[in-house]
Amino acid sequence: RRGPIDPGTVRPMPLPITSPMTPLPTAWRSALLRGRRWGLGIAVLVMMALVCGILDLVSSGLSVWTVLGVCAPWFLLFVARVPWTTSVIVAAGTMCTLSANQFSAMVLVGWLTAAILCRRGRFPQVVVMMFLIASGIFVAWCSGKYVQPMLSVNIVALAVCITVAFIMRENDRRVSWFIRDRAEALRDQRALIARELHDTLARANTQMVLRAQQAKAQLG
Repeated sequence: RRGPIDPGTVRPMPLPITSPMTPLPTAWRSALLRGRRWGLGIAVLVMMALVCGILDLVSSGLSVWTVLGVCAPWFLLFVARVPWTTSVIVAAGTMCTLSANQFSAMVLVGWLTAAILCRRGRFPQVVVMMFLIASGIFVAWCSGKYVQPMLSVNIVALAVCITVAFIMRENDRRVSWFIRDRAEALRDQRALIARELHDTLARANTQMVLRAQQAKAQLG
């Protein structure tokens, strides 16, 4: 290099984002990242909701609500691919369950679906789900059922799920910014190295040509 590099021409590398996976060994971090890419989190949610549905079926017996609780968790696998269809089906099942003032894994799946949609930025679907869930509670109230506990539980659970979803959405945005800044910094560094190599080779070739001309003049 001919001299020191101007700091203004080099984009600084962004600082790494702190993550709960940082203290883990490298092999575990790689496995968790692969699982996240393959949708391991959704699979865990499906299994949790399915276990709740099976336990509800065993304890309460066979009914429409327990059957819905066992079938509903599988819809979580299709939220990312068909958000409108999945959200409407899950919200309709949740509304039917709440309209009878019942609680099953169907309601749990409704909460989880709203959280997944919030994390992915599918806010129109979330609004539709909220409307149908509120409609189910309203229908139960119009039928003369005592809906105060169910209303409180749904408000608290939806608030918690949506808050967690927004936190995860912000974390995803920070990760995307970090990846983008890192890619830009790498491109800037490669461009700087290419310019330095070009200048070095051009100077070396110029010196070779000048020396060859000087030697030719002296020998001639």
